[in-house]
Amino acid sequence: KSMKVNYVRRSQGDMRAVASLSLEQIQLMHDTEKGEVLVPVQVTDESGEAPIECEMLWAWIPKKRPEQGAAA
Repeated sequence: KSMKVNYVRRSQGDMRAVASLSLEQIQLMHDTEKGEVLVPVQVTDESGEAPIECEMLWAWIPKKRPEQGAAA
């Protein structure tokens, strides 16, 4: 749905980003038909430092199902 990024320092070399859901967030996604969760993202560069602070807002809705009895 959205992503917030703050650049806090100059990066060095390659970067790696990892987004992780907590067990509570995973359970919420399974138990709730639609909703949203704030997902933290850890971004590190070759020095092991975090040049970027980042978070994503994920949203989900149910898949649309074909109407019963509709002609194909």
